[in-house]
Amino acid sequence: MIRFLIIIIMLLKCSSSEEKFQEYKVGITHTTLSPHHYKIISTGKASDEAIEKEDDFKRKITSCQAAKDMYLNKIKQLEPGQQFREYFAEVISLKNSEDLIYCQYIIEYKIPEHEKK
Repeated sequence: MIRFLIIIIMLLKCSSSEEKFQEYKVGITHTTLSPHHYKIISTGKASDEAIEKEDDFKRKITSCQAAKDMYLNKIKQLEPGQQFREYFAEVISLKNSEDLIYCQYIIEYKIPEHEKK
């Protein structure tokens, strides 16, 4: 009976970790809210080296840097003539997976009226 309970608990833990894993899909999406105004969701993954070495600090740093690089590249595509891209990006949310392998930024990017070209 105890073995049966242990197996059920292990199965539940495995299924819940799969659900958490699926929450973080590496990539980027954006929504245009108005001209020169976007909501961007960017999810990065830690470097293979950080994952292999199980280095939590490097996992967090590399996953968040990957996510940041993705959203900056997306802004560059959406607003190619804009010089001060980072200045107009507001971080709405920053989340890390429990194992720190994934980092997700939700940002809002809006160019003020006086800066629009």
